[in-house]
Amino acid sequence: MKINFIFITILTCILFPLISNAKQTDEVFIDQIFKESFNIANSEQIAKYGIFIQNTINIFKNKPESLEVDYLSYLIKDVVDYEKSLDTLLPDFKKLYDQYYSSINNYDRDMPQKLVLAYMLLRGFNIEGDTDDVKLLEISEHGHEILKDIKDKCENKSYAAIATLLLSNVFTKSGLDDEFITKFPDHPAIPFVEASAIDNKYYYKDNRKLIDELLLLKNKYPKAQSPLGYNLYIESYGSIVYAYFELGELDNAKKYINMIKNEAPDFWNLHHLEKLFNDVKSGKRSFDFK
Repeated sequence: MKINFIFITILTCILFPLISNAKQTDEVFIDQIFKESFNIANSEQIAKYGIFIQNTINIFKNKPESLEVDYLSYLIKDVVDYEKSLDTLLPDFKKLYDQYYSSINNYDRDMPQKLVLAYMLLRGFNIEGDTDDVKLLEISEHGHEILKDIKDKCENKSYAAIATLLLSNVFTKSGLDDEFITKFPDHPAIPFVEASAIDNKYYYKDNRKLIDELLLLKNKYPKAQSPLGYNLYIESYGSIVYAYFELGELDNAKKYINMIKNEAPDFWNLHHLEKLFNDVKSGKRSFDFK
């Protein structure tokens, strides 16, 4: 009995550090490929869009319940663009189609690949590279139906949540943000989705209300962190800057640009906001960003 206890203790001492180190290594890897994908999408490195697709599948597989999946579900809209990225991504699409389309309605396996495949169908990708508008609409509707099915019928809630995010970032006025908040209240992406819901509800319509609601959200989630290394509310500050532009309140817009600069000097959209401010102030750009 004593020998068994000693053996188990020794085994635990050996294995626990190995498991812990492996987990840390996985987290570092996910962080690396997420940031790589963000940079690829944000700087429109079209030649690397295939890497973005593979990284997205990897993160959907290994970290499905994360804020990263919401960022990727938003970024993928600009990457998987039929007109812009057909030539680059058609080989990736064909590979996914050949391997996973025949079992696309089986939600028990290969869901990261099937989610991306369904999304590419939604965006018009097809085996023939067809560009006929009627054909593209049919293909897009088919992809839409697949994602809706995954959203409603997949028993793995992590993948049902990702399907909801993918759809909500295309159909921004569909109420899918609210559906996500109701169905997945404990998901790590909730603060970001709530911010998106506020943006979709009030931007252009009631910018004053948008600012108030986003600041309330900051107080609700003051410690929420972006996977890009700053407080998540910095993303809302960016929306607030746009809202103040629309209201014609340049001093307040500049105030929040400075707050972003002080708290998150590496914020991905800071340079654009500063340029926009200078263009508006000099008269090169109007207040209307619709």
